[in-house]
Amino acid sequence: MSMNKRIICAAMAAAAIVACEKKEARLPGGDGQTVTLEVTVPVEKTKALTSASESAVNNCQVLVYSASSGVLETHEEAGSSSVTVTCTKGPKQIVALVNAPDMSSAVTYSQLLEARSHLEENSLQSLVMEGCRTVDPDTAASVTVDVRRLVSKVRLVKVETAFEKEEYYDLGFRINSVYLINVAADKKWLADAGDPAEWYNKLGYESSDCDALLYDSVSGAALTKEDKIYDTEHVFYCYPNPNDEDSFEEEFTPRPTRLVVEASIGEDTFFYPVSLPELKRNTVYDVSISVKRPGVLDPNDDIEKKEASVSINIVGWGNPVDVPEEF
Repeated sequence: MSMNKRIICAAMAAAAIVACEKKEARLPGGDGQTVTLEVTVPVEKTKALTSASESAVNNCQVLVYSASSGVLETHEEAGSSSVTVTCTKGPKQIVALVNAPDMSSAVTYSQLLEARSHLEENSLQSLVMEGCRTVDPDTAASVTVDVRRLVSKVRLVKVETAFEKEEYYDLGFRINSVYLINVAADKKWLADAGDPAEWYNKLGYESSDCDALLYDSVSGAALTKEDKIYDTEHVFYCYPNPNDEDSFEEEFTPRPTRLVVEASIGEDTFFYPVSLPELKRNTVYDVSISVKRPGVLDPNDDIEKKEASVSINIVGWGNPVDVPEEF
């Protein structure tokens, strides 16, 4: 091959590489013209139910999908509640994920909807949140995307003794621990409901990486004839669970999440398990228990009304929800 031919071939190859790079750099959708969006996630400031850590935005990632093709155009991340992104003009699905792992591998919107978040990705200082909004930008703009926590919040508000026999007070009643069992371990992104694929604490407590979210040890919580109320709150975070009917079978099948109070009367250990209603994301479930008799011997057993009476109050968590006041 002559020198001139080699020079021509090299030039053609370089031009092809530049063309490929330009083609890959061009965002799909619209007419190729781009706009800059300032995407902001509002920070909740609800003092009654929301602590600072429950509303913390430690990290925010924004995924911009073409509304027509469903293809991911842009993925940007920032350590604050505001993220700047560049995308083409035209209808877009703007997805905001807070305190979540990198989801840039979801290159289509449908892939994101099939992916699952896992409970272990949450911590007491960093709860995962999600939100989505459709926009049609023609010029640079500011876009607000409301986000909601993926977890449900379960609180033990009060344990009160109302023993039918005085001897139980004489033996001594002590609360040793409080925890959740039958806990959904995962949830599809941007879905209100769905069947969990994995579970924590099937039929009973087992130590795990999610203990900080699901388990509390209690020290010195002894109730007496004179002091019959324990009102130290215990707060737990779990993923939504659509199951609201308990089979009480010995072999695990999907069933309601249960709040369990493990207590001692004298030297014997008893359980007071409370089957919770269908758990929804970003919703609070306040539980109060009035103990009448020794509880059951297995947290998977059905607790009868003669052993304890239970009150469950369901409230919103920084956003309006349509729920009954009592369960």
